[in-house]
Amino acid sequence: MITHMKRIVSEQEQEQIEQIMKGHRRSADELKVHRNIFKGLLKCDKCGKSLILRNNRGKMYFSCLSYIKWGKEYCSTHSISEEQLYNVVLSNIKRVASESQDESFTQSLIDKLNETKETELKYSEKELKKAKECLREIDELFAGLYEDHFKENISERNFKAMTANYEAEQAELEETDVKSKENAQNALGFTKLIRKCVDIKELDIELVNALIDRIVVYDADKVSKTQKIEIYYKFVGAIAD
Repeated sequence: MITHMKRIVSEQEQEQIEQIMKGHRRSADELKVHRNIFKGLLKCDKCGKSLILRNNRGKMYFSCLSYIKWGKEYCSTHSISEEQLYNVVLSNIKRVASESQDESFTQSLIDKLNETKETELKYSEKELKKAKECLREIDELFAGLYEDHFKENISERNFKAMTANYEAEQAELEETDVKSKENAQNALGFTKLIRKCVDIKELDIELVNALIDRIVVYDADKVSKTQKIEIYYKFVGAIAD
């Protein structure tokens, strides 16, 4: 007599089996979600939330997370097809890569970074040179101030107040110098990377994540039938046409 032993399947095994069965039932379009090369990069211009990849009868498109969760009372769709976004990003990267071949490209990036509000820099190259001269003058003033204090030509209270002001101005100027050097390094690094993309034919997730910090998607204009897309590259920000 043969006895058949019943084996109890653990909850973990049961979940694994269900996942495998679900995987077999997925369509090719559904699997495409897992190959979303823009995942985490798309942002809504109004609410700032991410845009999520969705499947509408085989057509893949992105839509604002706020709209999906709470409807039009919170935000609008900001819908854009995956194909349209792919073509826009590919075209933009190829344009920037082409422009990067020009010798003036890196310097133009440095100038842009030194003027942008994102880095909070207030100085152009000429102003930076002036700032360095100011640092030297402040050092000389410090020396004179300490001498006057030593000779008791200035009160303790005034000495402390003037010293604090000089130190604050010196710190600001030194920070400007550091940020300017960082901007130059970022511009050079980005130029080397983007120049390799001049003959690019297609996008993949590694390249997109190496180059792009975020992509801001606007609602389509119902009148002009156009849609604004802003691509912010890592370290250098948006690069205008």
